[in-house]
Amino acid sequence: ELASWSDVLGVQIQTGRTGLDLTKARIAIFLSTGYSSGDYEQAIVRLHRPPQEKPVRIINIHCSKTIHKKIAKILQDKKNVVDSLRA
Repeated sequence: ELASWSDVLGVQIQTGRTGLDLTKARIAIFLSTGYSSGDYEQAIVRLHRPPQEKPVRIINIHCSKTIHKKIAKILQDKKNVVDSLRA
């Protein structure tokens, strides 16, 4: 079934933030956001760059009781603090 998906690309979060053109993607599935909120944010921006014309759906998968879920919460809390200081 995956062979019929012509617009599927799997990359690591660090690869998604550095140099790849991800504008053909409509769906991004993140299994881990890594340890840097900057890496994650840059990967998201790469999905929305011109000539992206389609709506993009972003899915984050975090398994309970894992370090990845804890890291995602820490990064979100950090982002909330930064956003509140910018406001």
